[in-house]
Amino acid sequence: MGNPMPVVVNRGIGCLKRISLVCLLVALQCQPARSEERILDFGIIMMQSSLVERWRPLADDLGTVLGNPVKIKVFNDYAGAVWAMGANRIQIAWLGNKTAIEAVDRASGEVLCRTVDADGEDMYAAQLITNVNSDLNSMEDVLARAATITFRHGDPNSTSGFLLPYYYLFSRNGIDPRTIFKRVTRGSHEENFLAVADGCADAATGNSVSMKQFKILFPEKFQAIKVIWSSPAVCSDPIVVRKTLPTSIKQRTFDFFTRYGRPADGKTAERLEHERAVLANLLYSGFVASSDLQLIPIRLIELQQLKIRLQGDEALSRGEQEIRVKEVDERIQKIESQQTKGAY
Repeated sequence: MGNPMPVVVNRGIGCLKRISLVCLLVALQCQPARSEERILDFGIIMMQSSLVERWRPLADDLGTVLGNPVKIKVFNDYAGAVWAMGANRIQIAWLGNKTAIEAVDRASGEVLCRTVDADGEDMYAAQLITNVNSDLNSMEDVLARAATITFRHGDPNSTSGFLLPYYYLFSRNGIDPRTIFKRVTRGSHEENFLAVADGCADAATGNSVSMKQFKILFPEKFQAIKVIWSSPAVCSDPIVVRKTLPTSIKQRTFDFFTRYGRPADGKTAERLEHERAVLANLLYSGFVASSDLQLIPIRLIELQQLKIRLQGDEALSRGEQEIRVKEVDERIQKIESQQTKGAY
């Protein structure tokens, strides 16, 4: 029989080698990671075909200021953008007011600022448009002939393409547009505008900001459109950021937007000219500070819509209706108490 000691010693050396390797790996993992660029994702809703290229220079400028690349992510619907913000797939987004409510309530979002159009307006209205050659000249005409009309609206999460017109034109009047029109379809603001201009739809929803933009983007087709109704004005589209962003990044993002296109100490004439050219391509003049308070009017409209639906819900007993309507009224009162003059 041979001496077992060499075998024991060899195994011991092997174990030591394995232990040393493990320790080395652990040590490497515990070392501070090398600094890497953090890409920030900026979500936009594809409401117009040229939006990506028009927003890209601004996103690049934001990335330069933050010291991190800013990548644009495009969404064909509002729900996708809200999901992406909730999943931290995007950290900044250009949204509508109704979608911003979802982002604030369910996706860790907060309103940072809002857009100002080329005429200096930071409010806008939903609109109903028809072809200039149409004999539909009012909402009354549209309702009277609804059974023969093809009607187009926006995404159900669109403020001007859906919420405002449906509330002011239909819900408050006890009308269900799904049952009165010959045909109801939906699309982006641009698709609906072009459908009416080309005679492929009789009437469609839109908004005052988009109409100003379409006048520049599609001057000939713009001549084929007439506006037959406008809603009360609401705040323009907000820029929303995730609350979880570091405070320093949020502050620099806020400063970037609210100072973009405006003179500032240390900003050269060439830089100012560049920023204003980027804004002009977006058909904006700048951005102004805002907060979640700008969403209050839209929240109230949503609750009024809910109240109307509950009052007409035949599946609920009288007692259930009263309880649920009272709950909605209490929510309305609570939100109204948050409104102060000049808050948004």
